[in-house]
Amino acid sequence: MYNFQRLEKLADLRGKTVSNGKYTDYGVDSKTDITVHHSLTKSGDSSAFANYHVNQLGWHGVAYHFVILKDGTIEWNHNLGLRSYHVGDWNTQAVGVCLVGDFRTEEPTKAQKESLKQLHDALVKDLPNYKVTKGHNEYPDYTWKACPEFDYKKVISGDVDSKSSYKYDPNKGIGTLRVKVPALNVRDEASFNSNVLKTIKENDIYYVYKEENGLYNIGGDAWVSANSKYVGFTPHPKQEKEPEPEPKEEEKTYYRLETGVFGSKEVAEQEAQKLRNENGWTVRVKKA
Repeated sequence: MYNFQRLEKLADLRGKTVSNGKYTDYGVDSKTDITVHHSLTKSGDSSAFANYHVNQLGWHGVAYHFVILKDGTIEWNHNLGLRSYHVGDWNTQAVGVCLVGDFRTEEPTKAQKESLKQLHDALVKDLPNYKVTKGHNEYPDYTWKACPEFDYKKVISGDVDSKSSYKYDPNKGIGTLRVKVPALNVRDEASFNSNVLKTIKENDIYYVYKEENGLYNIGGDAWVSANSKYVGFTPHPKQEKEPEPEPKEEEKTYYRLETGVFGSKEVAEQEAQKLRNENGWTVRVKKA
């Protein structure tokens, strides 16, 4: 028995969600990576994701080995050695763990964080050739992916209480887009008359860096239509500006003016009154 099978919130769903054929099982020794994802949906579970992956994308089954629901339930979908489809060229070596949620704009629940921490600790022990844990967008060719969009490293290190949700990053543009059509042309300029570089597929997520002439820039010289029929755009949350500190008042320095010594208090008062009248000063007479 694997360590993860002893987890209290584990639910074994192997063979219980829709499938079409079988993924290849290369054995647990083939796995060196644990890959963290988020579903980019506000809700869902393994059954819903399997329906989409099989019926819409034509895959053999649900993409992820594990799906963590918002209540912390850990749905177990595949044997560890299966090469399911979740991180492209690295599928053979990676175990996929997906947390339900869109962490561009929301926070994983504490229950999800606790389950991720427990599952990760167990998998590190269960994978004999384990080397690394990565987020989806930390793999080559996936840096454009808005996934997993929360600080999973903090969570697996044991910090499940602090906030780690996505915040606006000017280096990642003005928002993200999701492709809504089966194929969308990517052009080399901000013009519908420019050359087509390639096509991107339905439900791909890209960062958007700017909008021009009815097209979104998704990095470099790559532009796609900004028409809402073809893409769904989510702007980054705006950062609240920190209030500017109030200017400090300059410290004032005062100086005493001594005009001399007089033979009587009456004469001194007469001279003081002249200064008050002529200059508006505050003048006091003191005994020398």
